Amino acid sequence: MKKILMVVCAMALVFGMVGVAGATPVTFTDTTDFKKWGTDPSEDYVDHGWGKVNKLNSGFNWAEGLLGRDYVTWTHHFDFDPELDYVISANLTLSLRDDEKDKWWKPATWELGFGWTESGEWDLGAVDTGDYGYSVNADYLGDGEFTITLGSAGGDFFIDQSALEITYEPTPEPGTILLLGSGLMGLVAYGRRRKLSKK
Repeated sequence: MKKILMVVCAMALVFGMVGVAGATPVTFTDTTDFKKWGTDPSEDYVDHGWGKVNKLNSGFNWAEGLLGRDYVTWTHHFDFDPELDYVISANLTLSLRDDEKDKWWKPATWELGFGWTESGEWDLGAVDTGDYGYSVNADYLGDGEFTITLGSAGGDFFIDQSALEITYEPTPEPGTILLLGSGLMGLVAYGRRRKLSKK
């Protein structure tokens, strides 16, 4: 009977350890779509310079009467289900669209974008139609929010979508921890009984 009890405790310990160590990482993507007058979902919209939310312009701002650079700021909101243990990695993809084809002999058709995030990542570069990918500091994602600003540093272009892909380790299931704990307690109890019976 004692041997059977020891085998059962050892199996509970092994399965508990496998469950804790073998938790499968979860990957999901949170997207923000940009429209003329806001974002979808609407709660992601924070602020923008002037004109349409999804079109970034440079040049004279008639509303403010000054030469300025247009921008849009938004916040990704997301939930971790199952619950978060820690974030492994994250990538941000911005889908941008040039309002006209670049012509090397016409500098007025060139676009230049400047973007930055709440974690301090930033980029300045030429904009053409396509997707632009960036690594994101995983330490800033645990609160379920991540804010980004994109501006025009020259020329006009559209932003269609922002996609934030997050890979994280979920919190171990309570049942797995209970199994591991019961296996450990059983082995300790068995070891103490054996020790006492030898005296």
